[in-house]
Amino acid sequence: FNPVDVGDRFVAFLLRNEQTMNALSRHVLSDLLGAISAGTGANEFGVSGGGGIDLLSNLDGLNGNMNSCNSKSTLSNNLQREKSKQQRANASIEIDAFQLLSLDPVLGNLTLRYPDTLLELLEDSTVQARQVLRGRMEAALKEGIRTLKFRLDRLRNSLEIED
Repeated sequence: FNPVDVGDRFVAFLLRNEQTMNALSRHVLSDLLGAISAGTGANEFGVSGGGGIDLLSNLDGLNGNMNSCNSKSTLSNNLQREKSKQQRANASIEIDAFQLLSLDPVLGNLTLRYPDTLLELLEDSTVQARQVLRGRMEAALKEGIRTLKFRLDRLRNSLEIED
């Protein structure tokens, strides 16, 4: 198997397994909420504290926290790998071997046979799965805000008509 294929299979497993998906979702939410509630002044994500935080404008600033493995910066691979390790250190998950074997028997057997070899690939896949979940959460948030704005506009229009 090609490492990219194995990595893609890990990502698919992480997103299909309810237990790991819930854990990864909590990690993504924790990243977002931690950045927002980081206090006063700008933090490492470019989010400024205080009452008037514009969440949507800060989502792009948070992107650097989640994309440490796929950064297009000019940093060397070693520096990127170090950042990736720091990102991974903050996000542990528990994988049920039975679930892994049930959802993907080939990947489960490979993982049980060569756990040390596949550990780094699994860690990278975990970061990629978090990025996918973060993208889904952002899309849902933006859609919710768009719907809320539409409803508020309709309410304002109906109030203007009554006056």
